[in-house]
Amino acid sequence: MQIDAAISGLRYLPRDRPGITSLMYQGFDDAVPTAEDEICERWGGPSQEIIYHIHKRDEPRWDTLPGGDFMRRNSQDQGRVYFQLTSPEEYWSLTTILSIINHFPLAQRRCLTSIEGLPRSVPIQWREDPFTSEQEAREANWLINHAQERRRVRMALNTAFADRFLAKLAIGLGHTILGPRVSNSAYADRLRALLWNPVPGQHDDADLRGTGFWRPGGGDHAPDPLAFEGAWTIAIGAFYPAFGFSVCTSGGRTMSMMVSDDPGLWRPGVIGHYRETQIYIVVPQRSQFLGPYRIMDYVSHRLGRRTIPELVDLQNSRVRLRDLPPRRLPGQPEATGES
Repeated sequence: MQIDAAISGLRYLPRDRPGITSLMYQGFDDAVPTAEDEICERWGGPSQEIIYHIHKRDEPRWDTLPGGDFMRRNSQDQGRVYFQLTSPEEYWSLTTILSIINHFPLAQRRCLTSIEGLPRSVPIQWREDPFTSEQEAREANWLINHAQERRRVRMALNTAFADRFLAKLAIGLGHTILGPRVSNSAYADRLRALLWNPVPGQHDDADLRGTGFWRPGGGDHAPDPLAFEGAWTIAIGAFYPAFGFSVCTSGGRTMSMMVSDDPGLWRPGVIGHYRETQIYIVVPQRSQFLGPYRIMDYVSHRLGRRTIPELVDLQNSRVRLRDLPPRRLPGQPEATGES
């Protein structure tokens, strides 16, 4: 999902000025010399920049979450970020810097590229600025001297993450839309058991009905008809006698979960309001939340039989990479990505 966000974010960058987009998580770079109680994570920027984030080593249970223990990152352990710019185009250099500042708002940030012409008003340290410690100087010098070195990265995955995410979302939607009686139901207890069980393969429950992120066939599945390019699509509906939702990621992967199977517990009016599935569109890159739209109206819009003005505006605001300044000089290979 982090990769989805990094790729789709490029589609909503502004054409006329540098913007902010998501970084792409790449894993742990164990070759970078750090203190024994620290670790180095590697991220990718919008123009294939390499970004290093050195911070305290977290408990193993955080290894599958990009950035590690976010509670520690937001308090006493913000870490140190080093990065190297790759594009000679100011648009992309500033987009990278602004994205790093947005992603690591509390960390100490230093650019390791010697460069002229960029505004020095941005809150980062530059390669030639004095180092605040001997440790920082050693880290920066090592990264500069090994900039062209090819190294393996290590990434940990938790294949149960999607199921736990779906359970959490189902619990929240059930309480918010259907009411507190649903929260006290036996089915909600099963959802909680799934939410708090992080071990894959140990939560099989025939009464939990849904489709997770990891589906048979991998990436060969057909595109979801509800998918909206670069955005998250959420469909919520009452499929009597059940109430459930479906989530389509910005990369086109679909997940779903039943929220409740007992209409007798639902608030009055739920069936009438949600008998026709309601569609919501979420664009994190633009901080936009659109909807709800009746599923028939949404499908008609996608088929070109009618238009929803908000969605037309959103579609028109998307960009292609060829609409933006080039990321490389003429003759240099272009950075990969959506065209």
